[in-house]
Amino acid sequence: MQGRKKGRALALATAMLLLRAGPSAAANADMVPEFSRTCVASKSIKDLKAALAKDGWKAFASLAASHLEREISAVTPMLDAQGLSSDYVIYGRDTGGKHLELALSETKKPVSGNRKLVGCSMYDFDATSPIASANVSAFASTTVGQKSTVGDVQAEKWDNVFGEGSGMRTVFVPAASPLRAQLGFTGMMLGTHFLDSSN
Repeated sequence: MQGRKKGRALALATAMLLLRAGPSAAANADMVPEFSRTCVASKSIKDLKAALAKDGWKAFASLAASHLEREISAVTPMLDAQGLSSDYVIYGRDTGGKHLELALSETKKPVSGNRKLVGCSMYDFDATSPIASANVSAFASTTVGQKSTVGDVQAEKWDNVFGEGSGMRTVFVPAASPLRAQLGFTGMMLGTHFLDSSN
């Protein structure tokens, strides 16, 4: 139960991160297969890091070198308050002529038994249209996503999609969105979180 509550808290905090997020083409065609090979397929942080290395993702030397430093700084106090303090590594990859970034997070302490919560969020900041919901929901064929809109911002989430404590979410923020200044991010985001199976 405690793990489930913390999982929901992380999902909420992550949603804030994703809806507060760098610079503002249709979403990168390579984004869904990249997301499938990394964030979706991995069930441990060890496997996820191996998948990122195999796929050519490169870690930024510091958060300041990426587009996500401000977002992580903003969400950290809320995560701290929920006992979900996390370590972050931000990766980048240029593919198909476009730039993608990926935020990998791991709670500093276990949240369920001796298992830590791992987050994997992929961003295409240049996307001018969302990825079709069906392309992402295919990863969650046994559950129904919950869609929501705030102004012209579109979001969808799936709870416990890969087992207890896991989740998946998508967020699209148009470049001309009136919420851009408030959210601090435009483009497409795909993300997951899961309890690390290697702990």
